Parts: sequence; structure tokens; C-alpha cells
Amino acid sequence: MATISNSISRWHRATLPAACLAILCAALIAAASARPDEPLTDSVGVIEGESISVTGPMSVEVVQGQVKTVLRSGGDVRVKSGTARIDLVEGGQISICGPAHLSVLKSGGSLTVALDTGTIHVHIEDHLAVNIYTPQIQAQTVAIGDGP
Repeated sequence: MATISNSISRWHRATLPAACLAILCAALIAAASARPDEPLTDSVGVIEGESISVTGPMSVEVVQGQVKTVLRSGGDVRVKSGTARIDLVEGGQISICGPAHLSVLKSGGSLTVALDTGTIHVHIEDHLAVNIYTPQIQAQTVAIGDGP
């Protein structure tokens, strides 16, 4: 009986470090191969403002020593007071006058803004299709001549 318990004890002592090493290696491999939940193509733009809250998909990055909030498709924005600005990835910007509440959805080459309350001003530099929905109106961008 003593021989069996000694061999089991040695087996436990040998497998415990091996199991810990295997778990550590698996965790390191998983961390190295982990990708963000949202692909980079769903980035709407960088949002800035004094009194804003963003919920939903977003990321926070440090660019040239400054913290930037990157708004992603499906994000919900509240501007409590003052103004905010979204610098669009494709070029252009959306200025928001608070108090305001809106959601953004990006799919393919189009951006949809669901404006619940507040006022926005949209300036587009590239050929980005923008649809704006409010509780009463649906607005779409229309190209004039060769411009966006």
C-alpha cells in the first residue's frame, strides 16, 4: 500500500508543474492571438467633447500622448451639454450640439445616424453615403456634380 501511495504522490508532484506550464502556455498563446471583437472596418471615427457619454462598441487609444475615444458601429452617444465632434474615418466630421442623443451604424460604404434629440451638422469629404433618421424625418446625402 505504501508503494502505491508513494507512486501516486510522485505522479501528482510531476504532473502539477506540467499542468501549470501547459495552462500558462495556453493563456499566452490565446492572448497573443486574440483579436478585438469588432473589426477595424467598423470604426466610425474619433469622438471628442466635454460632456459626452458613449455606450456600446468603442475603443480607447492613445494617439500622440492624448487619449482618444474611437466610436464604432452600433455606438450610442449622449452629449449632455455643449458640443461634441466626430472626426469620420473616411474624412469629414459630424458636429453635435447638445443636449443630444444619437446612435451610429456603419455598414459597407454607408453610415446611418439615428438622431433621437439634438442638432447635428454633417460635413463629408469623401464618397460616404450618410442616412440620417429622426423621429419625424429621413434625410439622405445627394451628390451634386462631381462632389461627394
